[in-house]
Amino acid sequence: MSPFFQHYASECCGASPSTVGIIFAALPFTSFVATVLLGNSITKVGPRPTLMGGLLLLAGSSLGFGLSASVVWFLVWRVIQGVSSALVYVSISTTMAQTFSDQQEFTYVNGLQEVLGNLGFVVAPALGGILYDWGGFFAPFGVSAVGHVVFVALTAMPKCGSNTQPADQQNKLLDSDAGPLAAASLRDIWSKPVMQMAVAAAILPALFGFFEPLAAIHFTTVLGLPPGSGSGLLLAAPAVSSTLCTVAVPMLVKRHGGVPIIACGLAILGIVCVIFGSTDPSAAAVSGGLMSMQGMSTTSMWGLQIACMLFLGLGSALAWTPVLPQMLANTAELVEESDTAGAAATVFNAAAALGEALGPVCGGLLSSIWGFAGATVIPGLFALGYALTLFTNRPPLQAIQMDSPNLEQQCSIPHPQQKQRICLNTDRETTLQRLVSP
Repeated sequence: MSPFFQHYASECCGASPSTVGIIFAALPFTSFVATVLLGNSITKVGPRPTLMGGLLLLAGSSLGFGLSASVVWFLVWRVIQGVSSALVYVSISTTMAQTFSDQQEFTYVNGLQEVLGNLGFVVAPALGGILYDWGGFFAPFGVSAVGHVVFVALTAMPKCGSNTQPADQQNKLLDSDAGPLAAASLRDIWSKPVMQMAVAAAILPALFGFFEPLAAIHFTTVLGLPPGSGSGLLLAAPAVSSTLCTVAVPMLVKRHGGVPIIACGLAILGIVCVIFGSTDPSAAAVSGGLMSMQGMSTTSMWGLQIACMLFLGLGSALAWTPVLPQMLANTAELVEESDTAGAAATVFNAAAALGEALGPVCGGLLSSIWGFAGATVIPGLFALGYALTLFTNRPPLQAIQMDSPNLEQQCSIPHPQQKQRICLNTDRETTLQRLVSP
């Protein structure tokens, strides 16, 4: 809704930019609270029922939001959307973490998920703007609700080719010592490396949240582009470049490690945010004329806006894709006798939701003081500072490269229910890697 909501809310109920920021932030902030409060319950109920319930709730709240015309009801429905989003995100992350074993494997699968997610981000802003132009404010949310219901129906369908082998025959394949792993708590995985990854998970959605609600007005100011489908296409550009770059991220992580790639991505995001903010007329007042790019030709300004959008996608691919796999690798080494997938997924999604909530609120406040430039340059400088921190102070727990030529491993037969794999390393201490299937 970013291509048109600020314009619509201003017209229908006189919402200011800071109010629009609060409305944007209501969903992720509620998602953050719900993730923390419901994380253990989601693990107990199971990812699949949680996903279906979350999607149904999201469909209903989307319809309600599309029918609203006041700030109060916008906030009410965004809060409900936040609860439903928490159920959906945690169930997906938990399922992925329980289904794929080592960090390298999970990085590849997480990268594939990011590619598919980015395709949605490519389509959503452009399609939302087109539907808004065609059918008004309700149209994008009505179509979204139908899509959620369809996905619930697909999720409810029975699995094809499910394993019907009796449990007693399956257990013959197991080692006698194999047994269910207890779920780790948030206290069990609380550590400096995990918290560093949590901060990284919060920064990316926060950066986009700082300027995304204001971007349509910025494009109107510097390009003369009206809110709607045109702004939607520009806002979809980061998802295009992120989709293309995400494919290469697993190979980069395998070669250089997760933390350096994350730091590199944050550095790119910080630099681009500073340049992006400098293209707005408000930059001259903020910097005393040092950062002003006014006087550029229309063609050059268009090229610079598109370049900023594309490089934002590059930075987000590098900074975002390795975070959850790296966090899982750190928690697995911290707590070797428990299943850390649920706890890690809870921390990851809570951090991302918190960043997504803080971004629009802080962006609205900064823009009310320093304009669009303040909502982009200041967060960009913060991202650069944190990237430098990661470069100079890497977490002590590093992911083990399972395919290293210097590493001799002997792996026991996987547990068909927990797919627990114990890998013995003749050069280093014994490490435990596990994966719990849904």
